[in-house]
Amino acid sequence: MYKRFLFFGFLWIMFHSIHAQQDFQVGKINDNVPIQNSSETFSIYLPTKYDSNKLSAIVFIFDPSGNGNAGVKVFQDAAEQFNYILVCSKATRNGIPYETKFASINALSKTIFSTFKIDENQIYAAGFSGGARLASSVAALTNKFQAVIACGAGMAVNSSYNPQENSFSFLGLVGNQDMNYQEMLNTKASLDKLKITNELLIYEDTHSWPPKEQIQRAFEWLEVQAYEKQIRPLNQSNIDRFYQKQYQLADSLLNERKHVQAFHELKHLHAGFDHFINTDSIQQKINRLESSSEYQQAKSKELELRTLEKSLSEKFLNRYQREVLMGKSEDNFTWWKKEFKNLNQDITNTDDEAKTTMYKRLKSLLGGGFYESSAGYNYSKDYQRALYCDQLLVLLNADNPYVYYRLAMSYARNKDFSNTVKNLKKAKELNLKDFQKTQNIPEFSEYQNRRKFLKLYN
Repeated sequence: MYKRFLFFGFLWIMFHSIHAQQDFQVGKINDNVPIQNSSETFSIYLPTKYDSNKLSAIVFIFDPSGNGNAGVKVFQDAAEQFNYILVCSKATRNGIPYETKFASINALSKTIFSTFKIDENQIYAAGFSGGARLASSVAALTNKFQAVIACGAGMAVNSSYNPQENSFSFLGLVGNQDMNYQEMLNTKASLDKLKITNELLIYEDTHSWPPKEQIQRAFEWLEVQAYEKQIRPLNQSNIDRFYQKQYQLADSLLNERKHVQAFHELKHLHAGFDHFINTDSIQQKINRLESSSEYQQAKSKELELRTLEKSLSEKFLNRYQREVLMGKSEDNFTWWKKEFKNLNQDITNTDDEAKTTMYKRLKSLLGGGFYESSAGYNYSKDYQRALYCDQLLVLLNADNPYVYYRLAMSYARNKDFSNTVKNLKKAKELNLKDFQKTQNIPEFSEYQNRRKFLKLYN
């Protein structure tokens, strides 16, 4: 039903645009813009070269926290350079059911297409984490997007939201310590099987919106794709510049003896530019590297670490799935405390950089999973299971003041005043940012006049 709903929604807005005139500042993020016939708002950026009389390229951005301004800001510099409109909804955050988010996207789309002249061949989607999965889902359901920039996550769990062959191009970006690193590798393998044009950019980072230099690379990839598909006029100067930039990156990785990363970048270079530049020398370089003992050893080590990471993550996941159904720990978290202690020791004591990165990534995977599960359970008012997830978050990140604040809110939802105060006190001791502002949040409303609660804010 929702596939048809979205599909016809986009057809309507394509062919019934009225291009109503509104005042928007160019070269600046316009925040809290109202959506027509809705209480929802969005953020929008118009590049300084924006011309209301010409068709424009556009990127629909989905931030997992619903922060429209932050989502747009990530892409602002690249959009300015390559002349894209940026739009980010404030109503599509994580924890909201997909059907609800689809309705919000339809409302936003109708507002955009009735206000601006959009080139139907240059409609893109982008997102981070849960927003990346949403971007991929919307592109798959509507078949109206040229490409997706997926940061820190791949496809939605629901296979009905996955793309068909050649429905759109896909560019993944992921940090080597990102909790969804393995997911992104698996996504690329799946898209290769589906014969969907795709690339994966890997860089040194954790689970967060990519740094601007990686977003710049993403838009350069979009630009080359647009030249190949003839939806933008060919700019040979850009082709040469992008090629040299990526060639130098691959070369520097080889010089640093990062053979697997260099191989990946050389493959990316060959696939991206073989329509514009003779890349035979690149293919020869790939062949030499692939047959080298250095690369073979590095690749073997990478596969060993992937196997170990999968085994460890499955161990944690099996325990979690069993306990979360009960909404409590089987042994008052004794097993978890032991395993988290071992994990932190592995991170601290391992001399192998690649293995240390893997352990950090595993810790990030666990933390992200607990956080997202807690958010989902809170949304469905399953406060007991949400509490269990927040308890695990505290055990995993005992030095992070924010997780104690989350745990305090969970205890408040479960009507446990003593533990609410205890964890708020810990968050304060660890210097939670803007702690005083937490006093008046709705979760603590029934405690506003209690002496122990008020004492925390004196």
